[in-house]
Amino acid sequence: MDLTLSDEQRLLRESADRFVNETYTADHRRRIASEPLGFSTKIWKQFAELGWLAMPIAENHGGLGGGAIEIGILMEAFGRGLVSEPYLSTVVIGASLISECGTEAQKQALLPKIADGSLVLAFAHSERQARFDLADVRTTAKKTPDGWRLDGHKTAVLDGNAVGQIIVSARVNDANGKLCRRRAAGNRARQAPACLAAAGIDSACRICRSHHRRGPRR
Repeated sequence: MDLTLSDEQRLLRESADRFVNETYTADHRRRIASEPLGFSTKIWKQFAELGWLAMPIAENHGGLGGGAIEIGILMEAFGRGLVSEPYLSTVVIGASLISECGTEAQKQALLPKIADGSLVLAFAHSERQARFDLADVRTTAKKTPDGWRLDGHKTAVLDGNAVGQIIVSARVNDANGKLCRRRAAGNRARQAPACLAAAGIDSACRICRSHHRRGPRR
């Protein structure tokens, strides 16, 4: 396996390191600590201008079509600088889930907004009883005439304080009566009409198939 960085990847690493070193000073962290959102919207816009928010998103959805190496380069720099912007919840997790599970209409509606910085996502997955078992999800989603109704409790919602929409993990019954794990997104925890909850169950088929083979976790 050749792990040598390409010229473009080396330039990305250099620019990310330089930006983080010059921006995330002690004075900057003191200022951000008093911000209501806990991060700088100005810097978030700079992330968009640098193409970092669009990095892993497909080109036909307004992104740059980058991969794990490019994301790893950015996350390494962000970790060294203790970057507070919601990159993990919005780009790494949120955009990936929409790309993997969303309908084409949802991708066209949401991914370009993530890429240009106008949409910030939160990720609600952790539940008190689950501890460190990521498969232990007891929140349920039920189809209603108005969309999806969520019933359950989430804890430690990642970047929930600055959210435009929330991605919520839940279980639904499929046509065969099996419990099926899916991701739903919306503006409120109780109902999620705006994003993946509007998709059919088959839109989460890769996640569901692996869950059905293993059976529900107890």
